[in-house]
This record gives sequence, C-alpha cells and structure tokens, in this order.
Amino acid sequence: MPSNPLNRFIAAPLPPIALSLSETSASVVELARRRGVYTMPRAGTVGLPHEALRPNFDETNIHEVDELIAVLTELINSTGLNRQKRWSVALPEAATRTAILTLESAPASRSERDEMLQWKIERAFGSRAEDLRVSHERLAADERGRTRFLAAGARRETLAEYEALFAGMNLQAGLILPAHLGEARWLMSDVGSKTVMHPDAPDALLVSSHKQGFTAMILRGGIPLIVRSIVCDEEARADEFYRLMLFYRDRLTHATKPDIVHDKAHHEPHHETPDDRQGDIVHSEAHDESYTDAPAGNLHQIFITGDALNEAQARDIIHETLATDPHTLRPEDVRLALPATDLTFTDIAAAAGLASMAWR
Repeated sequence: MPSNPLNRFIAAPLPPIALSLSETSASVVELARRRGVYTMPRAGTVGLPHEALRPNFDETNIHEVDELIAVLTELINSTGLNRQKRWSVALPEAATRTAILTLESAPASRSERDEMLQWKIERAFGSRAEDLRVSHERLAADERGRTRFLAAGARRETLAEYEALFAGMNLQAGLILPAHLGEARWLMSDVGSKTVMHPDAPDALLVSSHKQGFTAMILRGGIPLIVRSIVCDEEARADEFYRLMLFYRDRLTHATKPDIVHDKAHHEPHHETPDDRQGDIVHSEAHDESYTDAPAGNLHQIFITGDALNEAQARDIIHETLATDPHTLRPEDVRLALPATDLTFTDIAAAAGLASMAWR
C-alpha cells in the first residue's frame, strides 16, 4: 500500500492540535482517536478583523498584528487550549504554493538532484530559491519511471511574518503547511476506513478556494497526480474550473496509464507557448476536439472548501464535462465525529487534517 507523502514532511512526533488560518477566519482543533474514530474534545472557529490578514504570496500578509494576536488568543483561551504550546499550523492558501516536480532524467548524484529540484522549484514558484522556504517529499514514480516530488512552501519573508505572530502568542509552530495539504489529508491518507490508499482506488478531487482563486489537487490511488494553483478574478473561477475538468477528461482519463502528471499553472494570460508544452507546466486551456468522445473520468469523490467556488456550480461543471456525479466527502467517510456545535467539516478540515498526523 502506498504511504502518505504528508507523513514524511517531518520526522518528529506531532501534536494532535492544530490551527488553520484563512483571510476571514481561524480555526483550532484538538483531536483524539479511539477505536479508529476521531473525536474533537476541543474545537472552535472565529472570524478575523476585516483586512487584518491579507494572504498573498508576494506581498505583506499581516497588517494588524496586535488585533490578530488578541482574536487568536481569545479563540485559544475559549476552547481551553491555552496551555498547549506545540501546534501544527495550516497557512492561508494565497500565501503558499504547492507543485509536483518531475525529473525527466535520473540525476547522477544527490547534488545534481538538488540542483535540478532548485531549478524546478524556482520555475514552479516564480521566485528565486534563496527567497523561498520549501519542503519536498518524494512521490511514487510516474508511468515512465520518472522521479516525482511534492513540494510545498512560501517566501521566507512571508513565513517570518507568521512566525512573529505565533511568537507573540507564545505558540510554537512545529509543522507549517498550506491549508490545502491539511484538507487533502482526508483524501490521500488511510486515516478513515473509506479512504485507504490503494492503486486501484478511484480518483478524488480537492478544491480549496480563496479570494484570489483556488488550488486544485487531483489524487489517484490516494497519491497526488496534479496540483494547480490558479490565480484568477472571481468571475473567471467557474471558467478556470471548467478548463481544469476538460484537462482532466482529455489528458488524464483518455489513456489507461497517463504519463502527464504535472503541476501548477497560472492562467494570466491564457497563452500556451512551445516552452510550456515541452516543460513542466501544462496548461488546461488547450482543448483538442478529437477528445470529445473520450471516456468519462474515474472521479468518484470531491471535497470543495472555501467560499470562492460554489459546490453546486462545481458539480454542474463536473457533470457536464465528465458525465458523472461524484460523492462529496463527508466526516463519516473518514470516521470523524464533529462536535455538537455549529462547526462544519469545511471549517475545521485543514486544522483537523494536520492534527490527525499525530497518528501517521
């Protein structure tokens, strides 16, 4: 059975406690597990002051440090987690980047591999390697036998902002990952009885949306197949999701064993160049009409979080492009018992996903 790539991002023991941040809210979760069922002894969510936190990959994120410290401290105190010092943290989507990196040839040495990865990280993240802090973990090879890595990170200056915020709360953040990787934990891991990773498992789709766009991850056999961080205006989100589903249908379900497993794409503007076609960034807007009758995708499960992409609209697009109606991931699918409050699965999925890594 494949191992969960998230389990290897850090070797040290992780606490069953996590905090997740978005532009408008924050959530905290403490998990417990008994007989394979996850419960939440303590959990809560709170709205953040308007524009106190403005997640962005290239610009300043935290604009009202004292206000954020006050609100987050109150949230932690009100949930009875104020004595906890070690936390995992899910950062806002727009502040981070994730990509799947594929090495076209086998490196002759570890130093050559590191050089290849550095070049690919710079290209995928759009920043110099020295300006980034990136964690990468090896995935299973693709159908051509090429080595793949799941890479996640942010700019050093951005992480320094968040670390200063946590220090002001006397909070030690051990594991820091993008929110969508916490959410993807419920799709790519064996934490739940119905999500056991298996090579023949049907495909799953995570869409983690935010004000600047959305991050989409398609998983096959519980392992990330492609990751797309799409930055677009609000009115373009449905169109971009439609393009992604066409790409999935035309390029990833037409063949039984696809060899296209890349990566991240920004769709501003929509132009495909020869370099794009030959390199790592595959644009979903290229649609070949000869694939019109391609078989429907094996997409059986979806999980849509955030407020920027409506699930009903997304399901309509999936039905139109794939002629299928996938199952929406529910807490009971992963043996997660929500507390008897008004908290929803999407409210706490990122934080709970990171907290569940205590049992990896």
